Amino acid sequence: MKKLLALIVMSIPVCSVAKEFNGWVGTYTTSNGNPTGSAGLYSMSIGASGELREPTLFVATENPSFVIQSPSGRYLYFVNENSIAEGADRVSAYELSRAGNSGLRLLGSVSSGGVDPCYISLHPRNRWLFVANFGVKSSGSIAVLPVARDGSLREAVQILRPVGSGPALPRQQHAHTHQLSTTPDGKYVIAVDLGADKIRSEEHTSELQS
Repeated sequence: MKKLLALIVMSIPVCSVAKEFNGWVGTYTTSNGNPTGSAGLYSMSIGASGELREPTLFVATENPSFVIQSPSGRYLYFVNENSIAEGADRVSAYELSRAGNSGLRLLGSVSSGGVDPCYISLHPRNRWLFVANFGVKSSGSIAVLPVARDGSLREAVQILRPVGSGPALPRQQHAHTHQLSTTPDGKYVIAVDLGADKIRSEEHTSELQS
């Protein structure tokens, strides 16, 4: 059973004085085709003494199960994990209101480049966004999405398809990428593969060609 509360990303102010800060709560709006009661992406504030405020709906969207905020704090990126077929799962980009965290502007969404996107990570220079597609019933791919200057995303320019399996069948029948990051120079993607019980190093050729 997928949990309703998928991920909390905190936006922490650089300030020595204790104050409230905001976080984003990614959720599953459906589980096995059934509604969970969640409506999408939520915002939540944390008080100066650490108390959690009740989350409020920030944007209605389907299965935003993993969300990150850009280092500048200006953009939000999250997956829409629909788990239907390749091409149905998306990665969405939003710009936060310049007046504060009071609203979002949709910059668009693109294919995740696979099935069951479960993790996303930004390139060290914010030029690319990497997507880990878990692939419950298929091999989990890694998609490389260009990030435009306005923060929007472009369709994948590279899709890495790890091959492997593990002893615990059928769960480990295929490779299942479920976490990733890049080396500090941005040339390699380091991915954790649950399907083969391996940590993989994949060359990011999009960086070499740019």
